[in-house]
Amino acid sequence: MFEFLKNKFSKGHKSEELKYYFYLIDDEDDVLEIVSAQIERTFPCKVKTFNKTFLAIESLQQETIAPDLIYSDIKMGKESGFCIRDKIKSLGLNIPILFITGLVGDEGFANGYWSINKPVSTASLKKYTYELLSSAASK
Repeated sequence: MFEFLKNKFSKGHKSEELKYYFYLIDDEDDVLEIVSAQIERTFPCKVKTFNKTFLAIESLQQETIAPDLIYSDIKMGKESGFCIRDKIKSLGLNIPILFITGLVGDEGFANGYWSINKPVSTASLKKYTYELLSSAASK
């Protein structure tokens, strides 16, 4: 099943066409591979992936250019995607986060955060990514 999805979401943009820079955090390597390819096919972007939240936080502290948006799983073993949200705030950064979750629920803004469900639909990915990016640009 994963091979089909990997082939379906092969990369589709040339590096000179890239407009966005995103982080993707998930503890499952197959999810990282499939969703990052889906994101790169959907948007003219570069996606940097992390399988641990602390690695993403370390990267944020070292990078000179912050990502435009962070996609993160919520429940990752003993870790929580919410800790990266809290750490970003403590660093004084204003980076929108779109949680990608396996928990069944309504997509969009609820309970103080934005989320979409797994498996990720391209329609939801586009809708909420653009909504968060335009909201961040207006701040």
